[in-house]
Amino acid sequence: MNLSRPTISAIESGQRKVTAEELARFSKLYGVTAEELMYGAVSDNVETEMFARAFSELSDIDKKEIMNLIDFKRRYKENMDG
Repeated sequence: MNLSRPTISAIESGQRKVTAEELARFSKLYGVTAEELMYGAVSDNVETEMFARAFSELSDIDKKEIMNLIDFKRRYKENMDG
């Protein structure tokens, strides 16, 4: 994260606040939302958030493939239900 040990110590001891950019980097590093880091709140839908994070890191081709699979599963379910 390119933070020095004294900077980390200052953050941990409350002598220095975390910037918005650092909060975003901590969030990505630990795979949690900024809200969870700030408030300890856990989202009601952790799986959706995990999917969204992983999806955003895929290539455009992989994203398109995943969206095609989602569309296929939705249409398959509609055909089975109706």
